[in-house]
Amino acid sequence: GLDQSGTFDPNLSSVDEVIKTLKENINSYSYKKFTTYDKSICQYDGRREVICSKCEEVCPTVAITKDDKTKTLTFSQIDCHGCGGCISVCPSGALEYAPMNRESIYEVSKFYKETHPLIIPEKMNITNLESFLKEGVLPLAIEGEKFLDESSFLTLLQMSGSQVIFYSDFLSKGSKDAIRIVNDIYQKKYSKDAILVAMNEDELKTALEEVSFVENSYFNFNQDTLKKREIFSQRLLKIVGEDDLGVVKTGEHVHYGRVLVNDANCTLCLACVGACNVDALIANESDFTLRINPSLCTACGYCEVSCPEKDCLTIQKDEIELQPLWFKENILAKDTLFACVECGKEFATTKAVEKIANMMGPIFALASETKKRTLYCCEDCKPKLMIKEGLLNA
Repeated sequence: GLDQSGTFDPNLSSVDEVIKTLKENINSYSYKKFTTYDKSICQYDGRREVICSKCEEVCPTVAITKDDKTKTLTFSQIDCHGCGGCISVCPSGALEYAPMNRESIYEVSKFYKETHPLIIPEKMNITNLESFLKEGVLPLAIEGEKFLDESSFLTLLQMSGSQVIFYSDFLSKGSKDAIRIVNDIYQKKYSKDAILVAMNEDELKTALEEVSFVENSYFNFNQDTLKKREIFSQRLLKIVGEDDLGVVKTGEHVHYGRVLVNDANCTLCLACVGACNVDALIANESDFTLRINPSLCTACGYCEVSCPEKDCLTIQKDEIELQPLWFKENILAKDTLFACVECGKEFATTKAVEKIANMMGPIFALASETKKRTLYCCEDCKPKLMIKEGLLNA
């Protein structure tokens, strides 16, 4: 309720008192928009169960609060310190860092081609920096130190074609996970780290001596309007190519995974597709298949919660498979359409009809064989068949 700064209780304060307070402090109050929010791809908003609320968990203030009854998030820009920690742990990219969003990072990264990027948060002391900067190193000043995620790191890495130095005396939960994941990927492909972290001046001097270009790592494509996962997927695909580089484990705060389906138990009801708001799960109407693009999956688990079938859908969590199939639509389950036994119209998947028939068949058979037959009929023929039987028996 009233935990946020600048929130007044109307039962205790009048409008005149609030206006007076504002006028007295008008020169000391500051306001800046640090976050933007797209609830359509949020893994918390409006869901039946709490699957994700990482942003609220890592927020050091009350800038982000959640209501588990209504499944809604509330953001207070006044309370926000602008650290960006919530951005780096948001699995889908529903949260964006307003001072430097994904499009800004991409546009800025264009200036870093064939340079060694040196990321420097605002809080870091750079008084002595000029004395040991070497040729080809180009600083990148950022406001918060915690907002950088795996997609933003990979954008800067590939646009520069170089390793990146991150000069910060603190790593957020999300950024720390992201750095480790990207470094593991680069080690498998290029046998060197992607991000060189320097937490003090001595480590910075060492990093500046070690930083180098990464051969054949430059990659540029128009990523405007793409979501966080889509950017990371396309950039990672460029690294993997046609190789099989093994598996990279993701961490406690940055999750990737793969949906697995027991085809024998899946009726293609598509509840899982409706539950997925990042387009990782897809229903292909042309061949009646359920498909997954693993590279887009946030491993949130909401599809697993939504699946009505027993022993059907599970999630293999916290792994990125560095091989070509990880980036393509994989068929999880397939079925055929069932034709109405009366008119021949295809009206449902075969597995769905068979499931209902197996459950209700013995019960309907007690009434009549005609009623049992309606289980295999379309919605138009069911009543016709029952009316016809009623007339015949009248």
